Amino acid sequence: MARPRRLRSDGRVVTPASQEISDDKPRTAAKSALIMAAKLAVSAGLIALVLSKIDLGALKDRLLAPDAAALAATIALAAVQVVVVAWRFGRVLAALGRPIGLGEAVTINMIGLFFNQSLPSTVGGDAMRIWRLVQRGASLGAAVNGVLLDRITALIGIVILIALTLPLLFDLVEDRRPVIAFTIVLAGGIVGIVLVLSIRRAPVFLERWRVVRGVGALLGDLRRVVLQPRHSAPVLGVAVIGHLMTTAIVYGLALAYGVGVGYVECLVLVSPVVLISVVPISIAGWGVREGAMVAAFALVGIAATEALVVSVTFGLVSVLLGLPGGLVFLATNGKHGTNKSN
Repeated sequence: MARPRRLRSDGRVVTPASQEISDDKPRTAAKSALIMAAKLAVSAGLIALVLSKIDLGALKDRLLAPDAAALAATIALAAVQVVVVAWRFGRVLAALGRPIGLGEAVTINMIGLFFNQSLPSTVGGDAMRIWRLVQRGASLGAAVNGVLLDRITALIGIVILIALTLPLLFDLVEDRRPVIAFTIVLAGGIVGIVLVLSIRRAPVFLERWRVVRGVGALLGDLRRVVLQPRHSAPVLGVAVIGHLMTTAIVYGLALAYGVGVGYVECLVLVSPVVLISVVPISIAGWGVREGAMVAAFALVGIAATEALVVSVTFGLVSVLLGLPGGLVFLATNGKHGTNKSN
């Protein structure tokens, strides 16, 4: 039996399926607006909670009086980190058979960084990176897997660094309760990663679903990147180096603002803060990062105002480094859409 159709006033045919899609658009927009409002509320609430516990006048005075040379050197290091992270992204794509040059990887990541900082979550920046890869001739599936694996390998890298520095955390922090709790969570994360890597294929009866086949392809690519030493050594090695650079950036900001925290303390405390702040429940990590930084630095006796100075300036440096990505996007938008060479 033919499905009923009707004509719109402009002469276009409307089927029940197309009507359902049209009807879903307002619901999707409303859902997106609700999620954005929730994330904004989380960021605002957490920031307000942190600010309620400090002297705002002292915070303002500290933020406006940095050591200019130390601050400039730290921003320069953060700019170098952008290139290092882009190189890792290129290595992930090369492992998947879609190599790109370092310059293009930097361009794509800068655009992603801009949208990460200007939109409510990292999804926007990742969507732009996927779009740029598709412009260059990659299939949508390959582009999605490349960007997701870049995220996943960065996550594995930070888990590796946290595991390596965990003994130092026990030495530095007298109150063992939060350390033990975090250790249990970390162990659960490591077990989860191992279990994911051990999955070879889904049950046959589930493979008729497209999403299941897509997840299976992603897991296959993940095993290729993580379990083959010729790929895993550079990708995970540079992931760890990137997180070490984040530690150095936070330490540099601490030096620029005279915050009395040592490099070893930053090495131990910053990675857990970064790991917590990537949870997509706030606007670009704002609020979550500040609360986590204040709590983490308090474990080694750093006052909330000093910890907040470091966290806020770290966020502002991220915003600063994201701004050129907007200019790159405007200057290069659409100019690589016909490149099919890679």
